Amino acid sequence: MIHLRVLGSTGLAGSDGPDPRALLAQPKRFALLAYLALARPRGAQRRDVLLLRFWPESDAEHGRGALRLALHFLRRALGEGVLVGRGDEGVGFAPGTLWCDALEFERALDEGRPADALELYRGELLAGFHLAGAPEWERWVEAERARLCERAAAAVRALVDAADAADDLDAGVRWARRGLEIAPDDEAMLQRLLVLLDAAGDQAGALRAYEAFVRRREGDDDAPLPATQSIARAVRQRMPAARRPGSALPSDTSPAVAPSMEHAPAAANLPSAERSRSQPSTTLIVEDARSHKFVSSAVAWVDGSPMDGEARTSADAMPEPAHARRSPLRSGRRSRIAWVVAAVLVVALGTGAFLMRRVRAADAALSEDRVAVMPFRVRGAPQSAYLGEGLVDLLSTRLNGAGALHTVDPVALLGYASRQKLQAGDLDDGRTAAIHFQAGSFVVGDVVEAGGRVQVTASLYGVDGRRRASAEATADERQLFEVVDRLAIGLLAGEPSAPDQRLPQTAALTTRSLPALRSYLTGERWLRAGKFALAAEAYTEAAEADSTFALALYRLSTALDWVGQGYGSRSPADVVRQAVRFRGRLDWHDRTLLEARDAYWNGSAEQAEQAYRAILAQYPADVEAWHELGEVLFHRGVWMGVPLTQARFAFARVLALSPDNESARIHLARIAAVEGKGVERDSLAAGLARLHPSHARALEMEALQAFGGGSAASREAVLERFRGLSYDAFWVNAWRVAGYTGDPVAGERLARVLAEPPRPARAQALAHTLAAHMLAAQGRWRAADSALADAAALEPAYAAQVRAS
Repeated sequence: MIHLRVLGSTGLAGSDGPDPRALLAQPKRFALLAYLALARPRGAQRRDVLLLRFWPESDAEHGRGALRLALHFLRRALGEGVLVGRGDEGVGFAPGTLWCDALEFERALDEGRPADALELYRGELLAGFHLAGAPEWERWVEAERARLCERAAAAVRALVDAADAADDLDAGVRWARRGLEIAPDDEAMLQRLLVLLDAAGDQAGALRAYEAFVRRREGDDDAPLPATQSIARAVRQRMPAARRPGSALPSDTSPAVAPSMEHAPAAANLPSAERSRSQPSTTLIVEDARSHKFVSSAVAWVDGSPMDGEARTSADAMPEPAHARRSPLRSGRRSRIAWVVAAVLVVALGTGAFLMRRVRAADAALSEDRVAVMPFRVRGAPQSAYLGEGLVDLLSTRLNGAGALHTVDPVALLGYASRQKLQAGDLDDGRTAAIHFQAGSFVVGDVVEAGGRVQVTASLYGVDGRRRASAEATADERQLFEVVDRLAIGLLAGEPSAPDQRLPQTAALTTRSLPALRSYLTGERWLRAGKFALAAEAYTEAAEADSTFALALYRLSTALDWVGQGYGSRSPADVVRQAVRFRGRLDWHDRTLLEARDAYWNGSAEQAEQAYRAILAQYPADVEAWHELGEVLFHRGVWMGVPLTQARFAFARVLALSPDNESARIHLARIAAVEGKGVERDSLAAGLARLHPSHARALEMEALQAFGGGSAASREAVLERFRGLSYDAFWVNAWRVAGYTGDPVAGERLARVLAEPPRPARAQALAHTLAAHMLAAQGRWRAADSALADAAALEPAYAAQVRAS
């Protein structure tokens, strides 16, 4: 029997016969072996699928020759009777000849033995293993890796729940730690571990776990959720002061509630989307995740808004925890847990993410980002019947990860469809399956085979019964992957679901490359989240997959504009000039958008403004055109004799059409700061923090609030965060603070911080030139000249350039 290990480290051994370990030095052949063992549905795998997975660039003759050679090598290494053919087309392992840790892991889970399964899960599937020149195999292994990791994480959650039900604190802590080993970013599991350790009286262990989590995220600009910080703070307060670690923990003096909103505008003055978010709620019923009992807490804050303009709720107002009054372990542990959960919920009501994980509605909400691909109805030759279920796996893999889209696991869906006797191609049964898996949409389709060619049609429906997209493809059965790619692109090119989703739809219509489209949609997701470097990387991948993909280059120029310094050598101007070369694939609408952006970077601001207004004359609800018009007026208006405040109307239109648009909020907050409208500025900045807490411009918004009228404490807090920036980022943000608040004294203060040791010479030169500008703005010319002299001692050429300007 062959023993194959693929979870964590890879290994291969045979109990008798030849030694198969030589395969480990043959990456493609070992990958083929792993695929034959693990591909779903289990059993023999079709040769044409193997060709597309491993030799996508070869023609049929050369590909089949390479496959025959690889299978011959495998049979010789594994021994006779291990790999067998199934008919003319299938190949797989003979029964009883293979033991594989991943297969045994899933078998143990299916049989209800999660602890046994986790003994086998020693790391990710084929961790660190990559295969060049086989993108289909890479996509398959990435999807399988994520699926097995999620199954392992689910097994851990079940074991933590079981330990909780049995009042076994030691087991609960042990399994929660195991969960964080499997999924280090699982913050919900971290929260459970902190509560469990606190209940066991190990506050020091809880704080060490929290600090380790924080340290691991350093540099990612991704702090723990406020709810997690609140749990750590509550644990720390109950720990003797002499034993408290202090580096990564939230401060004891941190406010226990959302920031004051005394400057917030009245709800009636907010856009409708903001009013709906700011309505007060008096009671929240939340399920205690450990005891499965319910805790009811009256609250005065929802989403950061005060109930009566005065009410405040804090941890200090909570009743004394029961464990402080009672000594028995079990009753004390339950009471402590209830107190921790209740306290955290009241403290963290300003964070939607934590509450969403705790509030259990009677009916689970459907996810618009999840889609269920149903079995296809097949008509034609019997040998094509495999396509009915085969397309579920192939199309699910292609659609999964396209932007924010996620597909229901095809094995789970096929199992459910079989048990419920759902009919392929039936709309009602498709809706039933989608609702079961909490998917907001589903795909149904037909396959017609005739004369060796297949015609496949697919339609995407919402659970409301409305058809959102459809696609059709016809090809030789050997071109199955091309068929699936065309179907996926067609489905992704459905009707836009929101005003700002028109460009992704157009992108799907203007590229024939599914990898390019998937990367483009990933870039859109990162761009909306304010992760501009990641967005630029994704758009670059899209343009590399399809060098004529004009919209990918267009969006890359946008991402590079936001990234600023520090991302390669390409500039937005160069990229958009390259995009213009392929504008012939776009209609007038999108071609004009592209030409306007080219004018913005490489032509005249007036020409760009005219182009955007021409688009809006025909498409008055075009979010992209409104936004780019605002960009022209805000950043280029000075060249046209127009103050940047004239961009207000354009960005306000963007926000009215797309209330979650982060860029519009940022620009409107800057305009409000320039105009001295503190209430509006703070409301917009708070909205960005709520919708996109890890946005790249979040610190800038905090700085505008702090230096535009905030407290001394808030300014000191912002200064501390500035110290952690690279010197280029520090310099840029300091300019923004001084420019938008109109406060050169604040700019000068920031410049002094930038000059602090151990900053390198370039950083100090930037600091001195920044100080020189700020001093000159205050009319302190001699001091400005002295600052420039200090800069010249470090960077003479740069200082001379600044002096000349």
